Amino acid sequence: MEKSERKFKDNDVLFREDEVSDSIFIVVQGSVEITKSGESGPVVLALLGPGEIFGEIGIIDGSARTTNAVAVGDIIVEEIPRTKFIDALNNETGISVGITSKLINRIRQTNERLSFPNRAIVNHRKKTGIFSVVNLFKILTDSVDKTSNRAQIKILSLLSEEQNIAETQQNHIIRSLKTSSHIKIKAQKENLSIDSDLHPDDRFMKLRNYASDALLNSNSDLIIYGEIPEPQTTLHLYFLPANPDDLDRPGFPLSSTVLTLPVDFDSGLSELLQAVALSVIATKAENKRMQLSQALSDALYAAMSAVQSLPENLTNYERTSIQMCYGNAVATLAFLRGTTDLYQVAVQTYRATLEQLSREKNPRDWALTQKHLGASLQALVERTIDEETLRQAATAFEACLKVFKRDSYPIQWASAQNRLGLVLYKLDLKTGEQEILKKSLTAFQAALKVFNRNEFPTRWADVMNNFAQAAQVLGEQLHSAEVLQKAVKASRGALEIRRKDDDPIIWASTQNNLGSGLFLLGKLSNNKKHLEDSANAFSQALDVYTELRAERLEIVARKNLTRVQVELSETHGSTMDKPSTIPTLDWEKSVNKVR
Repeated sequence: MEKSERKFKDNDVLFREDEVSDSIFIVVQGSVEITKSGESGPVVLALLGPGEIFGEIGIIDGSARTTNAVAVGDIIVEEIPRTKFIDALNNETGISVGITSKLINRIRQTNERLSFPNRAIVNHRKKTGIFSVVNLFKILTDSVDKTSNRAQIKILSLLSEEQNIAETQQNHIIRSLKTSSHIKIKAQKENLSIDSDLHPDDRFMKLRNYASDALLNSNSDLIIYGEIPEPQTTLHLYFLPANPDDLDRPGFPLSSTVLTLPVDFDSGLSELLQAVALSVIATKAENKRMQLSQALSDALYAAMSAVQSLPENLTNYERTSIQMCYGNAVATLAFLRGTTDLYQVAVQTYRATLEQLSREKNPRDWALTQKHLGASLQALVERTIDEETLRQAATAFEACLKVFKRDSYPIQWASAQNRLGLVLYKLDLKTGEQEILKKSLTAFQAALKVFNRNEFPTRWADVMNNFAQAAQVLGEQLHSAEVLQKAVKASRGALEIRRKDDDPIIWASTQNNLGSGLFLLGKLSNNKKHLEDSANAFSQALDVYTELRAERLEIVARKNLTRVQVELSETHGSTMDKPSTIPTLDWEKSVNKVR
């Protein structure tokens, strides 16, 4: 079948509603957002990845486009002209165009009836070079069981001195969440009794333990629990997910993060409650994840005006609690979608929150907000190295480390150290400031004090890979074989954990890092064996990038391999044995005493 490969940049429009349907598309690399115009702005229907087909509705019956398609980041797609697509229908399956047109009409009508439109997309797998149209329309016409993709949320009884108020507010929470078709609610009506004279921290731990027990005896995705403290004008709600996702991602809350809402909160804050709940739930099921992501987007949009005009009788702390939770939900959606606009909103929300928070009065919330601010800023510069944004991110991480200490918050401390190391590494690439690079390596080594290989193998490999990148740059700057040996050793260590079958792209990137370290070490020491090992590492990375059609990465790996091959052809140095130990550098001696 005739097809052409096309490339688009971030936010490029592939087609718009009401345009002529003259071709069908297949995502090769990157993501495409499918939207439809609504009364309150564009509604996101789906976020499509490699192998998925879009633009098929309207191709058969010649009607106009019913949706918009927008590039998310730089993408590559294959475009198939309408005439060639119809030829494939006729030649491969014998299905008449008229029957297929009716199938498409049925899909369109079904989509219009559903509050959340079906994705109507099938994963495209190449076999003999021609995709199976029979399978495409089989899946397009299958009914979707939406109920299986709903979030299962259990609401516990609220802790309160007045049981009737607790019951009333639990019912109010249930009604608020039930307005979402993406949420299924269960309620636990058992009365709670915890000694009111306990220290607040001990009281919270008992409440937390009660929620944990409830989660163990439930198949829920999320437990919502909390209390109504005196004078019984506000609810303090906490969220306990069954399957916590990446604890390091922007927007992920601490167990102590609280959403403070006024009793009998209005519909706008109901949408906020939905958004916060959905943002904490993690699932590996793609259909469920996509639907919950869209539900989160809808809830955040609906809650925006309520967050911007909070009731005047709320205290400053209650306002910042709402702002912080809203920022976390926005950052979560930005993480799921990978869109810079959402990260910008998260950054603005976190900065507004920090204007109200005090390090002295609210140290945990202040530190976590600083960390999420840094992570959101870091996400904004993933594609381009902006010096000012990098410095702002570094400042935020350094601020959060004033509260998150290794002994009291080990995971948050190590996570912030690793992120700080990455930001400083990229800042050095921009400025060439060697001292910044040394601070970067110090931060990575600090993170390894918590993220050790036995307890946190995946995180250990991540930090080792990051350390290897920074050490390569410093080793090249200092012309130091010792530092380059450390970089090579770190890359090899990471490859003992990272497996090609688990994540080929990550594995290949680590092979590429290993190749770079060996190349620099081979040139510096005139060691042919290092250069040969470098060529082998680059070659393995290149094979993966070529197979997965990761074009830009393939170009880089091929260029690296060529450099090594040229160096090998000009080098006749002897192969030296690798030292059994790698000496500690002078500037590293102080690292063992990390604050």
